[in-house]
Amino acid sequence: MKDRIATRLLDGFGVAGPITPKQLVAAGDRLQAWVETRYPGAIWHTEFPMQALEGPSILAGIADLVLETKEGFGGN
Repeated sequence: MKDRIATRLLDGFGVAGPITPKQLVAAGDRLQAWVETRYPGAIWHTEFPMQALEGPSILAGIADLVLETKEGFGGN
C-alpha cells in the first residue's frame, strides 16, 4: 500500500527517477520513528499555515510539518 502511494506521489511530482518508491517509504518511516522517539505523543500538523511579525514585515507561509507537543508549539 505504501509503495503504491509513494509511486503515485513521485509520478505526480515528476521525480520518479531520482528516488524509488521504496526509498521514499523508508525515509518516511525513519522520520516517523525519529519523531516518535524525540517527541512521543506529538500531534502532526501538515500544510500548516503560519504567520509572524518580524520588525515592520509580516512573514506568512505554509509549513510542511509542525509538531504539537504537550508543551505546545514552541521549539527547542
